[in-house]
Amino acid sequence: MVAIHDFKEIAMADETVETTEEIALVNEEDMTLNIDEESLEASDNVKKKRRKSAKSKLGFLRVIQIVNVFYIASILTTMFFISSTSLPGSWTFTVLVLVFVILGQALLIWMIAKRKKATRMYAIVFSILAIVLENIADFTLYGFQPILLIESIPIPLFLILYFAFSRRVKTSLTEPFDATKDRVPLFSGQNWNPKKPNFWLRLVIYFFMFSVAGHWMEMGVQVLVVNGLFPGTVATADSLTWHDSWNPFFIYGIAVAICGLVLYPIFLKLREVCPNIFVALIISFVVNAIFCVCAELILGFLFNADYSAWDYRNQPFNFMGQICLLYTIAFGVMSSIITWLIYPLMEFMFSFVGKDLFRAIFVVAAVLFAFLFVTYNVDLYRDGQVDNRFNQQVEETAEKAELMSEGKTEEEADKIVDEEKDADSSSSSASDSSSSSDSSSSSSSASSQAA
Repeated sequence: MVAIHDFKEIAMADETVETTEEIALVNEEDMTLNIDEESLEASDNVKKKRRKSAKSKLGFLRVIQIVNVFYIASILTTMFFISSTSLPGSWTFTVLVLVFVILGQALLIWMIAKRKKATRMYAIVFSILAIVLENIADFTLYGFQPILLIESIPIPLFLILYFAFSRRVKTSLTEPFDATKDRVPLFSGQNWNPKKPNFWLRLVIYFFMFSVAGHWMEMGVQVLVVNGLFPGTVATADSLTWHDSWNPFFIYGIAVAICGLVLYPIFLKLREVCPNIFVALIISFVVNAIFCVCAELILGFLFNADYSAWDYRNQPFNFMGQICLLYTIAFGVMSSIITWLIYPLMEFMFSFVGKDLFRAIFVVAAVLFAFLFVTYNVDLYRDGQVDNRFNQQVEETAEKAELMSEGKTEEEADKIVDEEKDADSSSSSASDSSSSSDSSSSSSSASSQAA
């Protein structure tokens, strides 16, 4: 019995030893697997870091960005020292091509900075169009010149080849381009959210757009005034109205931005509070008109004390010549159209636009407005000269309309205007000749006294 018991103990001890050895082997295998997994994870992390660093490094793409920035800056600087009125008419298409190139380059800079995958195709298409349009512009100015053709091809061709075959472009530019999104209902006011950056960027875009569109509206009103269809004062030769029609009038851009920022939310609130939509529209119109007339009165006291910008002293129901009933109603109508229709429609159209496409639109609008702003400052503040050729035509049209209202026929009015024009030109030439003779006689007398 003792032997059997000892045998059992020995067997149990052997099993314990075998179990211990098996556990040790399993632990060793687990440790080996853990080490292998850790090494694999470490290698994967290294690969991910390398890929991330490869994506983060733009390499030669950064050089392309810097070169485009300097090119755009040089163009804007050049336009600052060249008056748009001094450019010959044959340069019109060339200037348009120039604007296209700098807008395309600005968009290329932004797309590279955001690492958009669509940059490759965009750069290739843009470079091809740049080659074609620049050569057409050179042909319209100088005819066929092989040297100009050879000079315009290398840089765009290099960009085409680089964006088509570069490995850096493929590894760095991988982000998708968000072009569209779900729309919001019209007149819902869901996009009116001052807490979001895109809300303010949209207001800036509206300021850009309607600063130029407001100038065109001013010209249209002047045409109505000249033809006697609307009361007012005809713009004189030193007025900015008949200056280059692309010059932005900032007051209109500011007005549209204020309508979107102040008057539109008031209109939305009135729609919620008032049970009848017509009551809301009437109250909104009154609020808009009061707001506009107060703004015009303040601006008049600050900047129109000499009545050089506008003069309502001959209008009925005016106050100090700065505001009047007629233009209060007119401004109320215009601001209401902007508040009720134009601004909501613009917001509705931008509700379709995705984040990336919207930012691209903003970049293009900002660079285009900078180009117009530089040209505007040149013509108005550097040399102070205004191209009044169109203004002369307006004055002649106004004079013809006045003569025809007195009973003259159109042919008689044209003849009288032409005669006055010839008399003015002859008198100006005579005055120039007399001034030159006076200067020559004074110089001769001075020389005789010196002798």
